[in-house]
Amino acid sequence: MQDDEFREKRDEEIPTETRLSGYVKWFDTQKKYGFIQSEEGADVFVHASSVTGEPQTLKEYDRVEFTLVSTEKGAEAYDVTIVSEAA
Repeated sequence: MQDDEFREKRDEEIPTETRLSGYVKWFDTQKKYGFIQSEEGADVFVHASSVTGEPQTLKEYDRVEFTLVSTEKGAEAYDVTIVSEAA
């Protein structure tokens, strides 16, 4: 699925939800996806198209805030903002 198609499909499913915090557990820059460990303890899928700002990528242990969205494939992070970069 192309990034634009992914973004359009995801945007159709976005409810208004509470912002959550966590850190990047891992992120593959070539595949453009990874997982965030939420402060609540759950692993949440994240796609590069959900990262705000440029470049649209994350690094392991970056602290982030995000909106949790329920999709047909499970929980996903949307509107991901880097709070502090990993040292």
